[in-house]
Amino acid sequence: MVKIANCPQCKSFRSIQISNHQLNCTNCEFSLDILCAYCGVGKLSVDGDKMVCAHCQMEQTEEQLKYIIQNRLKVDTDHLCQYCNRPTLSKIEANIQPRCFNFPTCGNQTQLFEVEVPSHDLVFLDFETTGLEIGNESIIEVGACKVDRNGQEYFFQELVKPVTDIKPLITQITGIDNEMVKNAPSLKEVLQAFMEFCGSAQIIAHNAQFDVPWLVTSLMRHQFDVPFSQVLCTLKWAKTKEEGKRSLGALSKKYHIGHENAHRALADAVVTKSLFYIYDKDDDNVPFEPMDRYIDISKKIMAQFPDFIQS
Repeated sequence: MVKIANCPQCKSFRSIQISNHQLNCTNCEFSLDILCAYCGVGKLSVDGDKMVCAHCQMEQTEEQLKYIIQNRLKVDTDHLCQYCNRPTLSKIEANIQPRCFNFPTCGNQTQLFEVEVPSHDLVFLDFETTGLEIGNESIIEVGACKVDRNGQEYFFQELVKPVTDIKPLITQITGIDNEMVKNAPSLKEVLQAFMEFCGSAQIIAHNAQFDVPWLVTSLMRHQFDVPFSQVLCTLKWAKTKEEGKRSLGALSKKYHIGHENAHRALADAVVTKSLFYIYDKDDDNVPFEPMDRYIDISKKIMAQFPDFIQS
């Protein structure tokens, strides 16, 4: 069984799995019946490889339920898709407004992908940290949006326990305080889950000069492989397009990209995704760079701070 979520009872990292029609924790006695994603009230019973709602009789697969739970999507059964009459899904903290349960295949959603879907998976990445210096500061949040070859989106959002307390200025900027990360998983645990999330996708970040060395240095310090071959920096791309103001906030305003949760990792990653597709639509030359230069940067950081590790 694939473990898809953190336990709300014992707080264990990624210990919740779907078993028949229930969510169960592998580390404690937590168990919860899964309600129907269509009507929101009926309990599910297993019928072969599908689950059937006892109330509305609608069928749904375990993969559909896993997608909703793993990505922490809110199911809205009051506002249905006007085309296929399915519920809508949203993720407010990621600036994802209600979209059809069948996204991206439903006709109501085709305008969201005005360019061809990629020939490879793309992961849009952002970190929140306790400071700017990679050598002796900590990652406190990892946020990412993955777009696969079918145009389907997946989300990753995890707080991380830092080595030192979070400074008031960082809390003021990000909204993340010490209480929020008190029981957060270790960086090593989050990295393991994040690498499973990414696979061999290409990495995209706004100011990759900051985020990517954080990622690579952390992977190398914990003796993980670095499977990524290419990186794209939307900040550099904005510079080549002679944008006047190149911050994510300024560009989101210019291109009318919703950015209600600025300086939270997932929200920033989703805005980076939207900016990428805006630029990609009008540019035949997508400026990916080899990962090698970022690996070299990380090696220099590790040589400068050989004894630091965020466990």
